[in-house]
Amino acid sequence: MDKHPDHQRYLLTCLSAKAETLDELVKLLETRQAVIKKSENLGSRSLAFKINKHAELQLMSVFFETQPINLPPIQEELKHAPGVERFLLTTWNADFERPVRKKRELTTPAVAKLI
Repeated sequence: MDKHPDHQRYLLTCLSAKAETLDELVKLLETRQAVIKKSENLGSRSLAFKINKHAELQLMSVFFETQPINLPPIQEELKHAPGVERFLLTTWNADFERPVRKKRELTTPAVAKLI
């Protein structure tokens, strides 16, 4: 599927106490003219520190397309959305189906000399 010419791709990552929040996020984005490409609940995650008295939260991601002008209202609604403990909204330039991960180099050049 081709991207609409004036739409930008985005990734919304969210931490929530309830799995149902994912459906609410999708509805919120659709009401703001976002086109949902992929949404997934990545499961429960133990946190390094408590967030609002939670030691464990659900990690969710929603890949979507929308016009950049629609972002400020989306961000404002997410700040006050019930169930959303934390969120991160970023641009996404890769394919929605397979996020590309770069392999890390196991040794630095300085360490390679020692080996």
